[in-house]
Amino acid sequence: INQATSLRNMLKAWFVATDRLAVGQTSSNDVRRMDRNGLVAVLGEVFDRGRQSGWLWLNAGLSLRPARPKAAQIRMWERLVNAVLRDVSARGARVALMGKFAERFECACHHPIVSVHPMRECFMANQDVTGLLRRWRQLIEA
Repeated sequence: INQATSLRNMLKAWFVATDRLAVGQTSSNDVRRMDRNGLVAVLGEVFDRGRQSGWLWLNAGLSLRPARPKAAQIRMWERLVNAVLRDVSARGARVALMGKFAERFECACHHPIVSVHPMRECFMANQDVTGLLRRWRQLIEA
């Protein structure tokens, strides 16, 4: 199982949002043919830049025990995640909730962006998501 599908689709959605790729033309061959000049080369740098810019990357499914069902682990962390999202939302942060598990936190946020999980290709067509991802420019462009 390839564990990076969601992150890869988020990057593809950013390429769509910035007109580097077109919706429906995001295969690995399309990405290989895409002009990648001016983009960071290492994914870790994207996270470092995000952290330095005040981005919070939080997965609703904080999993510490792979053997336990994911839904049970999400319920275990739900109060903490709710508190964090309520606090950052109250401070004016824009929150994006992606996927069924994340939808449960919608009431904790002020005007969140809600979308399907990035694992699904239709994620890239969500105009609210692509609008948010355009802000990644400072994170991804070298």
